[in-house]
Amino acid sequence: MTNKNESDNRGENLEDDNSGEVDNTQYDSFNLNQFWPTISTIIPPADFVGWNRGLHPSWQCMEYSKEQLRLAGFKISAYFSPGQTFQVYTAQNGVNLTQVTNSINYLRYALTNGIPVIVGVDNHSGSPNPLTDNTTDHFVVVVGMGQDSNGKYFRFFDNASGDVAKGTSYLNKLYYNPLTGIFSGTSQATPYSEGLTYTLTMVRKSKRL
Repeated sequence: MTNKNESDNRGENLEDDNSGEVDNTQYDSFNLNQFWPTISTIIPPADFVGWNRGLHPSWQCMEYSKEQLRLAGFKISAYFSPGQTFQVYTAQNGVNLTQVTNSINYLRYALTNGIPVIVGVDNHSGSPNPLTDNTTDHFVVVVGMGQDSNGKYFRFFDNASGDVAKGTSYLNKLYYNPLTGIFSGTSQATPYSEGLTYTLTMVRKSKRL
């Protein structure tokens, strides 16, 4: 199966975008212990950008995720600029609880304002791209949040599948563990996601095109 990771096959700098101003929006802190508001999805499933080797023979998950943002009128804010990426977890150092709190505050603000956000996940040992964090294997787009019988979560679209029902499934959720600070969950984007646990590694701020 074609590798659906963050590799840069087109020679572009996928990790940074210095065009325009970075996102310095001020937003309120969110009490993580309170009931999380339900935002089902800010992107209609009909607008899902799914895996398609015929249309995009060299694209990997980062390109698909960026296209998903572009269709909604956004792009990644500068990856390497201070305050634009929340590194919440690495295999080497574990969880950064301060960054976890910051990322949750940001994601709640973004989703409340209709802003989709690209996040990285770890689902294999090692990483295909050591230029980032030596942990992230795959990128997905956070489109919703809420709380159910399994806990508090962020919902995501997974472009590892070209099947809309799989890529946008309401079961594609990263659940927050308040004891560890780790966000983890599963994806319905099979066969790629079969048997894999997705662990949130980074959250990249979005900015308008």
